[in-house]
Amino acid sequence: MLRWIKEHKIFTAAVSIVIILAVIISVSYFRGNGFFGKAVNSAYTAASEPASDVTGGIKSGIKGIFGFRSIMRENEELKDEVEALKREITEIRLSERELAELRELANALNYTSVAESQSYVTGKIVLTDSSNYFNTFTINVGTESGISENAVVVSGNGLVGRVSETGNGYSKVTAVIDDNINISFQVEKNMSILGVVSGDGNGKIEGYTFDGDSGIVEGDVLITTGIGMYPEGIEIGNVTAVDYNSDTQLMSIKAEPAVNFKNLRKVMVLI
Repeated sequence: MLRWIKEHKIFTAAVSIVIILAVIISVSYFRGNGFFGKAVNSAYTAASEPASDVTGGIKSGIKGIFGFRSIMRENEELKDEVEALKREITEIRLSERELAELRELANALNYTSVAESQSYVTGKIVLTDSSNYFNTFTINVGTESGISENAVVVSGNGLVGRVSETGNGYSKVTAVIDDNINISFQVEKNMSILGVVSGDGNGKIEGYTFDGDSGIVEGDVLITTGIGMYPEGIEIGNVTAVDYNSDTQLMSIKAEPAVNFKNLRKVMVLI
């Protein structure tokens, strides 16, 4: 063995150097000290950084995807809550409006001409004509509720008109602003002042008094006389213009109806 080593001195020396370097490098690596250890660690770190970045990017991307989905889910839940609140607010407003309309209809019972025993039914307007101030309209109650033709229709503000046609589940109403309706009136402040009014077809009322020197003036309130189909004491409208007609020797008048037909939604039918 010794002789072989002597004969191969160069080879033996080279192998020995390689072994010694290997030992030094191993020890330096595990301890993390020394030139070789630092070099190895630096090389390892440099090689690991791209992989770490990729892994971190993937993790961040996954977290971002799930986070985005969570935000979207929360937004959808908030939208549902907002819509639910909107529906509740709408229902509350509708309920308040319904109550207000019912209170107005209840006030109609205070007319002096309507006895406490007077029967009535309330109806909702479901169809109108095409005009802004509708002259005719349809309500959702009819003969099944005891309504008959020519039944008087009122609201909380005054006289609406009369039933011109009725059937099962519906009634057609002709309003006081229609030019086919004639209504006898008296002036609230002085019931001796009498006359007749009808609709002008444009959302107003016009007519005349029987006495040319009646003393009627703008602002006077017209009410029903009880003559004919309309009970006494129901408000018809307010006088807006007065003009003496020398040809007929009658006092011509124009009036604003007591009922706002643009906003009318419910009525009461006397039966």
